[in-house]
Amino acid sequence: MKKAVIGFIVFWLSFNLLYNYANAGENDYPVAVAGHVITNHELIDKQKLMEAEINKIGAQFALEMISIMQKHMPSIIDGLMAEMRNEIAQKQKCEYLKNDTSLECK
Repeated sequence: MKKAVIGFIVFWLSFNLLYNYANAGENDYPVAVAGHVITNHELIDKQKLMEAEINKIGAQFALEMISIMQKHMPSIIDGLMAEMRNEIAQKQKCEYLKNDTSLECK
């Protein structure tokens, strides 16, 4: 009976360890990098590591900004179009009132 319980415990632990190793997630990346840096701190070029991390963060930021721009693009375009219409209307008004010395057209 003891052998069966010990065998089951060993099997359960080994299965859980393999399962967790196989399912390393996105949240494990910083832990893995930190562990690698700690264990191999003499061999690692810290400047290249920092550049790679900054590039990774920049790429994530760029992807996030693209999705935000895609969501809000219609309202941004509407605002730009309204500004352009106002600017063109102001230029036309000044063109019609060439001889007028109002402050708006100077």
